[in-house]
Amino acid sequence: MKTIKFLFAGLLLCAVASESFSQNTKLVVRARAKDAKFIGTKHAGAYGNVLVSVTDALTGKVLAKGFTEGGSGDTKLLLQTPINRYQPITDDSTAKFEAQLAIDEPTLVTVSLAAPSNKKRAKTSQNADFNYKPVESIVSTTQVWVIPGKDIDGEGLILEVPGLVVDIYQDKNVVSLGSLADKKLTVKSHLALQCGCVITAGGLWNADNIEVKGVLKQAGKKVQDISLKLVGPSLYEGDFTNIEKKGKYEVQVYAYDSVTKNTGVDRINIEVN
Repeated sequence: MKTIKFLFAGLLLCAVASESFSQNTKLVVRARAKDAKFIGTKHAGAYGNVLVSVTDALTGKVLAKGFTEGGSGDTKLLLQTPINRYQPITDDSTAKFEAQLAIDEPTLVTVSLAAPSNKKRAKTSQNADFNYKPVESIVSTTQVWVIPGKDIDGEGLILEVPGLVVDIYQDKNVVSLGSLADKKLTVKSHLALQCGCVITAGGLWNADNIEVKGVLKQAGKKVQDISLKLVGPSLYEGDFTNIEKKGKYEVQVYAYDSVTKNTGVDRINIEVN
């Protein structure tokens, strides 16, 4: 009986000792749009912030999850100033997600983020446990070793998010053939960097470097393609012509920056009856 009591006490001590080694270790994650600024709750417009997930690379267990919060950072510092080694490019207000990881040994973690999180065709399906499946979001992923008690804070872990956010505006997904003036189908689109930064002619994000095209398809085959023109800050417009057949069409808009090689695509379906 005494042997059993001693054994039980020993196991209890081991469990307590094991828990005592578990420490909350900070991991700061930031998302920066390629050729642009940080993505957070400010200046991202309707596209939202970044969805971040931190998982144990060995077991797949979710250790932390949430959204980046904060500002997009200093434009001049990020895009117009040479940066020296160890020079901070963020401050306390710059967008981030801060995780507290309860680990008791060095742990390799996978950090994944999805952006944009709030574009209508980039919604993320979530359940009560915050598991998600990005749909037409750009996902950036990396791995890092986290050591108990050794915070990865300050600038933290900065992941780049490539891409342009293309968002087609269409009031109606069903239109009548007779309502199309001069047999034209007008397509309008909003275009921005992942951080929500605005594109203008000759601006810091220069529309002159960006090709924006519209493609009209029917039954999987291309009917025609057009160039969309800048009609306002981040706003593009163009007309598909000679629309004479009723039926279901797919409209695609793509953008390509010839300097940064950033790309983006959006697609919608329209029925002409």
